[in-house]
Amino acid sequence: MNEHSSDSIPMHVFKNAKFINVMNDAVAFLMDPVPGWAVKDDCGPFPCTAPSNVVMQFTGASFSGANTPK
Repeated sequence: MNEHSSDSIPMHVFKNAKFINVMNDAVAFLMDPVPGWAVKDDCGPFPCTAPSNVVMQFTGASFSGANTPK
């Protein structure tokens, strides 16, 4: 995570990713906002929430094994 990404996260693009025996909970981790990101001029009196607003694009992904993410 980029320490300067409090209010902007770029789209994450994955091409031809292979998911082999991957559980749903293991596909992505969305962190809680860093408390230090609570800057009044930026996001008001609460931490910015950019880490919770992530767009992931998967093209050509394949899934195999006993566990496959949805």
